[in-house]
Amino acid sequence: MTYIALYVDDLLIISENDDDLVEVKRRLTEKFEMKDLGVARKFLGMEIEYGDDGSIKLHQDQYIQGLLKRHGMQDCNPVITPLDTSIKLVKTTDAEATADPKEYQSIVGGLMFAAIVTRPDIMCAVGQLSQFNSDPSSKHLLAAKRVLRYLKGTSKLGITYSPPATRLVGYSDADWAGDINTRRSTTGYVVMLNHGAIAWRSRRQVTVALSTMEAEYMAITEAAKELKWMRQFLAELGCDDHRSAMVLTSDNQGAIALAKNPVSHSRAKHIDLHHHFIRDAIEDEIIWLEYIPTVEMTVDSLTKAL
Repeated sequence: MTYIALYVDDLLIISENDDDLVEVKRRLTEKFEMKDLGVARKFLGMEIEYGDDGSIKLHQDQYIQGLLKRHGMQDCNPVITPLDTSIKLVKTTDAEATADPKEYQSIVGGLMFAAIVTRPDIMCAVGQLSQFNSDPSSKHLLAAKRVLRYLKGTSKLGITYSPPATRLVGYSDADWAGDINTRRSTTGYVVMLNHGAIAWRSRRQVTVALSTMEAEYMAITEAAKELKWMRQFLAELGCDDHRSAMVLTSDNQGAIALAKNPVSHSRAKHIDLHHHFIRDAIEDEIIWLEYIPTVEMTVDSLTKAL
């Protein structure tokens, strides 16, 4: 098998056979003007490190250093968390000092790129900050710069994929009514493969959940859809060892019971039909839900400040 990962004019060529790799590069070079940079060390702002044990680590140290320098934060004092647990971000009031929207949006945009590529640990913070792009206050700008201070001390953190191979597994969590402005909940999930995260999300739910169980149930559905899509994608790549039911974990027993029991429940009559997708996935043995204690919930930091 030989794969080409293409983004505009940047390519990663991956092959199980060195001769095939050389042949693909030769034929491409005949048709296009190309430069062979050898073994991949950098790609789209990511730095790639190879371990002696066969592991691969992705991080964005150079990108983060550039981001800090661009905003004059290269000499800042680092902090150990991206969000201050004692502060809840709310809409700007008339009594608050406003911040420069262009500066704020530039910081949030730079943080967003890191969050979606190799840093799921700042995804929750960036998701909250992005809600105030149109009218930021000085408090919002201070919170954005706190994330930069967090990155200052953790710039070399990244995602490591290592042997032995593992199956797809998902973690799902929700922060009920955590948004002060709308009282909507936050969905968080992460999909893991080979000991590293390959997909994650932290986003505000589109409707108001009336209970913790409902918020968690909606988060489970979103995570299940991502897991199902990822399995289909791996199958297209020729990986057929993900055909049995994939494990999805949650720390809410009520949401798990509701998903596994197809009988209509009085507490679930009002829930939109598309959230019941998870029931079909369980019945078709695509997903299997398991309980996990909150203290072991990997995705907890994608829904709230910890």
